[in-house]
Amino acid sequence: MARKTAKQADPVKVSKAEFARMANVSGAAITKAIKSGSLVVDKNGMIDPNHDSAKFYLETQQGKPLAAEIATGEIDAKRQNIILKNLKLKQELDFRAGNLLDREKVRTVVFMYLDKTYSNLERLSGVFLDDICHKILTDGLTPEVRSMWKSAVLSEIDNAKNETVRRVREIAEAQKN
Repeated sequence: MARKTAKQADPVKVSKAEFARMANVSGAAITKAIKSGSLVVDKNGMIDPNHDSAKFYLETQQGKPLAAEIATGEIDAKRQNIILKNLKLKQELDFRAGNLLDREKVRTVVFMYLDKTYSNLERLSGVFLDDICHKILTDGLTPEVRSMWKSAVLSEIDNAKNETVRRVREIAEAQKN
């Protein structure tokens, strides 16, 4: 039987808690692995990290998050879900109170505005230009002619905008009733 000498030290052994930190797992996971036989401990409950079972356990745990991190992620997801539900309920209350308008109806009115503006500008480019064409040819493109043109364009845009605002107000009134 070989005797231990002072130079022959016991292999380095660690506690279950230290091994759990090394493996990035909870202490309960280490206890479970010991009970299942996946990890071997000595009579004092210490784990030899150089033992094959410990090496294998450490290799299989690489890159796995801590259970606490998973729980935190789940809590964050639940918190976000609750926040989204609250926002949806607030939106529903705002809609019922008349603070929000039906998106599709407003969208239709806005597209109508853009279409009306386009049509009016298209008409202006032909009709109004014909009306002042003689003035441009005889007097040139004077500041007065430019001003008339600018006023006519802005007037048509303003008319279309006012019509759109009126229709959006009608949608709001209809939703209140």
